[in-house]
Amino acid sequence: MRYILIANNIDIDDSIDKLVIEDDDEVVLFNLMLPFYKYEKVQNAKNITVMIRKRGERVEPLDTVYAGLIQVKENYDKIQSIIVHQNPMLYKGEMRDATIASLSVYGIYQSEKVRFICSNNFKKEIGFNGVGSLSSGLQAYLHYKKKLKETDSIVLVGFTHNIAKKYHDKDFESMYFAKEYQDKMFVKL
Repeated sequence: MRYILIANNIDIDDSIDKLVIEDDDEVVLFNLMLPFYKYEKVQNAKNITVMIRKRGERVEPLDTVYAGLIQVKENYDKIQSIIVHQNPMLYKGEMRDATIASLSVYGIYQSEKVRFICSNNFKKEIGFNGVGSLSSGLQAYLHYKKKLKETDSIVLVGFTHNIAKKYHDKDFESMYFAKEYQDKMFVKL
């Protein structure tokens, strides 16, 4: 199986042109699902997973705590799996209630399609002690890397490491991915 992680990057026409999506490939998109809306090839994938994340800032109304909820709800029938990071049960008080409510408003919290992951575990695994949180792309990569069987592979499409410095450690992530690429841990398009 191939896990094809496609960044929220709409300037990837050449990479998408080279990409062949097989029926058993798992295509992983992130929160806003930008490539899904632009590329028919992505829309027609048989096995789509979307990873959504809690927004970096407090938002009102609280039912929009997670980025990507509207896109997931609009395309729910095309999506086979939803990965949510962080698990709402890791929060306390009002934030926990708001995150559960946010997922519930869109019918996602109790969905059989949803899986929760914990990014704090990933931080420990890779020795991250930088500023901010790991990007969704790195978290997805680490999640799928753990699932890899000998015949599986990961394909990264549109990963430019152009991530928000306000929330993520761009230097750490760039160096981490460079080492993984050098060690032939993934294919890059």
